Amino acid sequence: MWKDVNPATQKRQPIEYPHYKEETWWVASDIKEEIRKMTGKYISLVKIGKIAKENNMVKDSGKGFKLYHKDLIPILIDFVNYYYGGEK
Repeated sequence: MWKDVNPATQKRQPIEYPHYKEETWWVASDIKEEIRKMTGKYISLVKIGKIAKENNMVKDSGKGFKLYHKDLIPILIDFVNYYYGGEK
């Protein structure tokens, strides 16, 4: 994704997406990386969104993306271990 810095010169810079790891609400890609570190297994961003919605652990950021509560991680780890079988 790109944004215009100055419309007159049309210089472009990449948009920096915020990382919310220090707070209780995280971006889905950060949660996905934590799951991968802890279990060594992959979970899709769509599946993170569906499970978060079922457990009421999602909110809108107001900037066009969704944030997920960090307490969702143990639920996702249990799902990944059950679905793929076994632990790392």
